[in-house]
Amino acid sequence: MPALQGCGLLAVGTVAGAGAMAYRGYESREFHASLDEVAEASRQGVRSLGLYVLSEDRGVEDDGSARLTLRSEFTDTTPFRITLRQKPAGVILAEVWVGRIGDPERSRQVLDAISAQFDARRE
Repeated sequence: MPALQGCGLLAVGTVAGAGAMAYRGYESREFHASLDEVAEASRQGVRSLGLYVLSEDRGVEDDGSARLTLRSEFTDTTPFRITLRQKPAGVILAEVWVGRIGDPERSRQVLDAISAQFDARRE
């Protein structure tokens, strides 16, 4: 009987662990372009939602690659940020975080607007 109790604890621990890892409050997407191209598509994407970029902050990652963070907010004053990270081989990783705990649905909305502007610039 003690062996069964141990299995039950293992199963509960596995389920709880899976639930804790399932939530990710942000969304991300890769773009094959320069940081400046994705930054401009991001600015235009924000504007296409009827919003404004409130601030921009350029920086450098620990590995020496470039980073750009744009901050904005929705009309209900929920803040969001778009972080663009330069990756190898001409890839820019765009990450969108909405609010304090994250909102994947609204993050996807912003990323979709960025993608639409990026694609329009490529046509």
